[in-house]
Amino acid sequence: MKLRSIYQPLTAFALTGTLLVPLAAQAVPSFARQTGMDCAMCHTVFPQLTPFGRTFKLSGYTMASGAFNDQNGQSEKLQEDTMAPLSAMLQVDYTAMKKNDTGPGGNLAKDTVQLPQQFSIFYAGRISNYLGAFAQATLDSTNSFAMDNTDIRYARTATTSGGTSITYGVSLNNSPTVEDILNSTPVWGFPFSAADYAHSPAYGTQLGTGAFAQTTGGLVAYAMINNTWYASAGAYHDTQATTGATTGMKGWAPYARFAFQKDFGTSNFDIGAYTMNGKLSGDVTDPTVPTGKFNDVGVDGQYQYINGVHTATVRANYITEKLTDPNAVDPAAVTTGSLKIHDTSLNGEYYYDRSYGAGLGYFATKGDADTGLYDLSSSGKPDSAGWLVNANYLPWLNTKFTLQYTMYSKFNGGSSYTSETSGVTRNAKDNNTLYLAAWFMF
Repeated sequence: MKLRSIYQPLTAFALTGTLLVPLAAQAVPSFARQTGMDCAMCHTVFPQLTPFGRTFKLSGYTMASGAFNDQNGQSEKLQEDTMAPLSAMLQVDYTAMKKNDTGPGGNLAKDTVQLPQQFSIFYAGRISNYLGAFAQATLDSTNSFAMDNTDIRYARTATTSGGTSITYGVSLNNSPTVEDILNSTPVWGFPFSAADYAHSPAYGTQLGTGAFAQTTGGLVAYAMINNTWYASAGAYHDTQATTGATTGMKGWAPYARFAFQKDFGTSNFDIGAYTMNGKLSGDVTDPTVPTGKFNDVGVDGQYQYINGVHTATVRANYITEKLTDPNAVDPAAVTTGSLKIHDTSLNGEYYYDRSYGAGLGYFATKGDADTGLYDLSSSGKPDSAGWLVNANYLPWLNTKFTLQYTMYSKFNGGSSYTSETSGVTRNAKDNNTLYLAAWFMF
């Protein structure tokens, strides 16, 4: 069983530590209805968070206007809010690759229309004074319906005798980094939406590819001190143990995050680091199957400028992974000690009046060679690299149209590789992809 089987079908940016599939969505109208505030208070352009939006998330999604006050003074008991915290999202798209996979077994057409690409229902809002949730269930283009990113929080705020403000809580969620408040970590990262029916690089780090997205459950405790120092720690466990011989996480995998942020009014920045380590097994249901170990360490940063009609954001993310005993996870692996693989992403966006925007991003995956583990690669390396450029138009704050183009200079090891679906040799640039999408929140 090849190690790449633990990775979900992803776009290129999933392999750079910036996007997980299913597509992330965090800007939901039920939050605006609950708070009585304009969407622009929490978002530059959805789903990117402003400093206030990060505070709202840290507080457990519980901030509310008068319409959502407790009924009969129930305090921490079950709320009886006057509006249900429900929202929905619809994405439709057109995808066109430069060259389709025409060999035997090739199963991706040159162009595809999806209606929907994704349709999601959200419970997004507070449950009680100190308990709230962001829970997403998604119907995708294959007519499969499943839980998507989910984050249930209990949060409190306290002030010490010395005047130090501390917001603290716990997050029960189903994807590593989904609890994070920044748009520079994998779950909530650029480009926020991407094509499903396009070839994607097969290799990358566990966190960067979203190998554990919606297949694990975790409990993460967190704290923010003086709205500046952020730390979280917890652990994740596989939730798909009944699926049989499928490579995945075995046992518990510890996770930790630390970040520093500073707000200067019209601009803010943050820098942070995160890590996760655990065991991988070729069959999580069989205790006799050997296990390998992964250790992922990431560093990330973001600068954001918000001033009147101008908003701009620049992000960076780097994840390095050490995989120990890879042949225990995939017997085809040649290496018997350890391998390293690295994901890098740099990207930025500018919006005028939160209506007209453009983004540019660079992504790269590099790693040690192993001809057995990276069997699609002519070089035996997992390397992929390229650029992404997009243009966006938001006629209204809950509607977004995107024109996006992804260009590859390397794919699965080099300028050419073996197609996983057809077995024929393809050039990296054959996978260049045009993506047109409409994104509606209601």
